Amino acid sequence: MKGQTCYSYAMGFDENVLLLERDGFEIKKDGENYCVSFGIDLADTWEEFVRTNLKNGYWNEYLKGENAVFIFNT
Repeated sequence: MKGQTCYSYAMGFDENVLLLERDGFEIKKDGENYCVSFGIDLADTWEEFVRTNLKNGYWNEYLKGENAVFIFNT
């Protein structure tokens, strides 16, 4: 899976998500949401960011290779 790109349409985050650009994430604002892409080697960084920054009542999913990863915040 090395060299693959992960993708997420990120809802439920504030503009702190843009700070991930310094770590190699590509982020484009889409209204109140964000289109995020990153190398698979940054997947753990993304998951930790989601766990600590996702607003209550939201979830995030991202494509990681052939898998879809879901993280919920209730």
